[in-house]
Amino acid sequence: LRAEMHITANDSDKALEDLGQAIALEPQNAGTWEARARVYSSLGQASKAIADVRRALALAPKERRIQKYAATLFIASGNPPLLREAEDMLDKALANQANPQERGDPELGVLKARLLVLRSTGPAVEEARRRLRQITTDYPRYAAAWQLMAQLELGQNEPSRALDIATRGLAHNEQNKDLLLLKAIAEKRLSPSVAALTTLPGLAEQYPNDVGILIEWADAYARAGRTEKA
Repeated sequence: LRAEMHITANDSDKALEDLGQAIALEPQNAGTWEARARVYSSLGQASKAIADVRRALALAPKERRIQKYAATLFIASGNPPLLREAEDMLDKALANQANPQERGDPELGVLKARLLVLRSTGPAVEEARRRLRQITTDYPRYAAAWQLMAQLELGQNEPSRALDIATRGLAHNEQNKDLLLLKAIAEKRLSPSVAALTTLPGLAEQYPNDVGILIEWADAYARAGRTEKA
């Protein structure tokens, strides 16, 4: 409980100290290993986060929350053996979802789609699209699926598709910051001057401390030939 308070207060050093003590007292508690992995990850210490989440998995191999977090870390690493491990884990979890007694979890499908996108082959991209279309149909308020689908289309240089996806996602997830930004990026690709004068200024006003939005706004001006504004 005290470690959770330190995490909430963004005091990572004290959180790590408390979690280390908790692990020493109760090393079989998978949740504590997972919690420390999350702190390490927030500090950019990926190797330590992965080591701790492996311990959590070893203690609770069927715990869905830990599986998803482990897959997230493995995918973020970009390490081929870890990517294969993540895919194997996700495939088994998704196969279990075919059981009527298992409750569907859209996050598993999105993680699988992320792996497919990383593969970058034509068939893999099409399979990612198919999976994401199904998830957004079944779980329209699950914004992460819309976000990945829009990102996929931007990566495939399909800004019109990305704009349509972000717009449809926002119909179910109003004011979702990530979807709003993806919509603005797609608009910037299609019409830099329009994005520079309408969408991006509105986002910058709404999120004045977001450097990423300011960078996109400057890029829109540059693409529109208004370098003095950029």
